[in-house]
Amino acid sequence: MHKNDLEMVESGIVPTKTRKYRPFLVRILSPLFLLFFRSTISDQKNNFEPFEPDIIIDENDFDLGQYGFNATVMHIPGHSDGSVGVLTESHSFFSGDIFVNFNDKPAFNSGMADKSFEDLDRSIGRVKGLNVQTVFPGHGDPFTRDELHM
Repeated sequence: MHKNDLEMVESGIVPTKTRKYRPFLVRILSPLFLLFFRSTISDQKNNFEPFEPDIIIDENDFDLGQYGFNATVMHIPGHSDGSVGVLTESHSFFSGDIFVNFNDKPAFNSGMADKSFEDLDRSIGRVKGLNVQTVFPGHGDPFTRDELHM
């Protein structure tokens, strides 16, 4: 786990999103959704059982070779301050929530930017510079780099 998400997992509390940008429809529909589904949502708390990660990484990439995996954990903030992705030796990239692929339409997941679209843009730029063949997004089906039009 990246050190920038430590406070969240040690406390067991997911911070409230503080997005700088929210699409117009989201601003309009969110209150209506809460009005009609409040009883369902109130039973679901943004809390989970706190835990202590086995491995904490910092700003540098983390080589998983010492654990028997030919892969590198990379810091790609955007979804959270500590979001990470994993690049394998075979050029597969497990992207977490930086990318999605719904209905065979791979895309950048700009709707998930927690605090800073600048972080998300930098992370996407970093991924664009990688030799990636297949992306395994946090949501949806895997896709090739060419399908994303990076």
